[in-house]
Amino acid sequence: ANLVPSTSSSLVVQSVDSGGDTNTTTMGGGAFFNVHGAGVVTGSGTYVLEQFSPVAAVVQLSYNDSVNTGAVDYVELTFATTTNGAFFVNSFDPVGDPPTSDLGNFTILRIIVPKGGNAPTTVVGQTATVNQTGKPAFHVSFGATTYGQSAGNTNQGNFVGDYTFMKTGANTALLILTKVEPPTSDTNITAVYLTFTSSTSATFTHTNGDGSVSSGTIGLAAAANLAAASVAGKTATVTSSGRTDTVTLHTDGTFTHIGSNGTNNTGLYTYALYSPVGGMLVLTITAGSDVGNTGYVELSFSSSSGGSAALASFDSLGNEVSERLANFTLK
Repeated sequence: ANLVPSTSSSLVVQSVDSGGDTNTTTMGGGAFFNVHGAGVVTGSGTYVLEQFSPVAAVVQLSYNDSVNTGAVDYVELTFATTTNGAFFVNSFDPVGDPPTSDLGNFTILRIIVPKGGNAPTTVVGQTATVNQTGKPAFHVSFGATTYGQSAGNTNQGNFVGDYTFMKTGANTALLILTKVEPPTSDTNITAVYLTFTSSTSATFTHTNGDGSVSSGTIGLAAAANLAAASVAGKTATVTSSGRTDTVTLHTDGTFTHIGSNGTNNTGLYTYALYSPVGGMLVLTITAGSDVGNTGYVELSFSSSSGGSAALASFDSLGNEVSERLANFTLK
């Protein structure tokens, strides 16, 4: 008899390794995430499940979260029944060290074959307006595997990162968010549980790092492709509270900064696109008024030539020096 579940199913698998540690892996739609027994998300990425016999399958887990990017696990599953069996895993780190191995037992807690319903299969190219209970609304925009969050105040956080989205049922989905920039002491990977009431609206819950639970609603809408693919050769003019900063971004990867408050800096820059409407500009200051500091400028485009910006500056020790919101033009 065939004991292996369909490769198109969404699975929730609990495993106990040789050391007695318990982990729960949720897989669906080509994406996965792992949760340690203590309830902490420890990794996420993409997976491939391939059946090799009526009682055997191999799962390849490829990690793309900020902590484990490049690591790969190959998990051999041997089924004793349709819901439990034994596993053997070879784990490869991203730097080419010899693999580590482990074994144990597994139990499939849930098998879901999502069909129809309200939940989408992807959020690529979408912007979510998030209304969290007790807080002002903010926006999260999604690229292929990365996202940008923009808020109207510095308390809610403006940052970019990696994400994984999986449909887990006809009307449910799971969103895994990992912050990448600017630097943060919050290294938790956030698991957001979504219940869709229509194809573009949902309620959500997630557990914060301190154990408290946040909830609210989101609305999805298509995002226009406004963000610049490159900033090389352009000049960014940033204004806030009577202050103007002009940053000339040269084609050789260097920049020149002149501030109306008397600051003058030069250094190196990088720019990365994180969503259809957002990118992160990182300024490493090598000479000038703020030498040794690094500036992170999240650009949220409302047109092809400008929008709003969130600026955060860190010193050479990684301590945050300043944070403010502004408007910008890019020409």
